[in-house]
Amino acid sequence: MKLIREQLYEKFTEGGDPIADMGIGKKNQILKDLQEIDLDETDVEFHDDFTFFLKNRHEKHQIGEFISVQLKYFPDGKKELLEGLERSDEDVIKLINNAVSASVSVKDITYIVNYALTGLTWGETRYSEAAHDLGKAKIYIAKLSRTKKKVKEEEENNTYVFIGFMDKVPVTIKGKKYYEDRLNTETIVKINKYNLGQLQSIGMMKLRARVQYGSDAEVYRITLPKDLMDEDRYEKIPEEYYEIFVKYKVRL
Repeated sequence: MKLIREQLYEKFTEGGDPIADMGIGKKNQILKDLQEIDLDETDVEFHDDFTFFLKNRHEKHQIGEFISVQLKYFPDGKKELLEGLERSDEDVIKLINNAVSASVSVKDITYIVNYALTGLTWGETRYSEAAHDLGKAKIYIAKLSRTKKKVKEEEENNTYVFIGFMDKVPVTIKGKKYYEDRLNTETIVKINKYNLGQLQSIGMMKLRARVQYGSDAEVYRITLPKDLMDEDRYEKIPEEYYEIFVKYKVRL
């Protein structure tokens, strides 16, 4: 009868994991720590690098204890990002940049940011701060994720937003005055789509469009080459670009 293993990798049980059989290995150590706070493997989601996250964060009362276990095992970079987000002791953009410098992938940064800040936006005292940080982080991550082609495209073009509505405009044909439907606008404003404050102003524009102009008014976006339009604001559509606005405007 064989009582001991001749090799470390031999299994005690048929089809088993030798590391698990011996109760060693990082995952088993993590599971032991989780058991001490009344959590088990079914409560968490493991990633390939043995980072782990609660599946039902809002249903668990052991959040503080669980975070401590996470920080015990998370690799540098991810640990600092998670800890900073949970404690809210640093600007979210600085935390993301630090993670990038620590070689954390944008994919992993996105996951941790969504996990930490979405969790804090429900029923927590940090509701408004977390919601603001999450919005700012998503915009910044989108900027980080751009391809070189996308960066070049954005450097060569401007994006404008405006309230647009159909208006009756007088025209004279053969000495007779007529009125035709024509796209009219409020001030046309250049916008940086990676600026949270400017993006939030679009919501106010939509409200004003409804109140001031009724259901026919909409907020639109248009992207144009800088050599066509490059001012920060225009009081009306430049006549030479009117057809371009009509054809390429996008409703927001």
